[in-house]
Amino acid sequence: MMFAIVILAIASGMALSAQAAINGQLGAKVGVIESSLLTFAMGTVITGLLIFFFEPSYDVTLLSVPKWQLTGALFGIVYMVVMVAAVPRVGVAMASISTILGQMIMSLVIDTQAGSATHK
Repeated sequence: MMFAIVILAIASGMALSAQAAINGQLGAKVGVIESSLLTFAMGTVITGLLIFFFEPSYDVTLLSVPKWQLTGALFGIVYMVVMVAAVPRVGVAMASISTILGQMIMSLVIDTQAGSATHK
């Protein structure tokens, strides 16, 4: 099971690089914000369908969780807009490597400062 999850994570990373290349080209032609809007609109529709058909019900809803937990969505917006703007200027590899470096730094900070709070 662990092997399958690692393979899926690698495939997900590959999809992010492909998405960055495609969105970078689209953003250079139609604008960074418009390209990001397309991604989020499609993501909203697909995620809504996945929730409707596959998501089990939970006791807690988005309206009842601590509000700070909703801020995670803002980071996705920052990531998307920055990647769409960065890829045409520095390329997919440099933008992706920079993203991975940022992820490594922040995950070390979170794991060392938050401790077991982020682990189940």
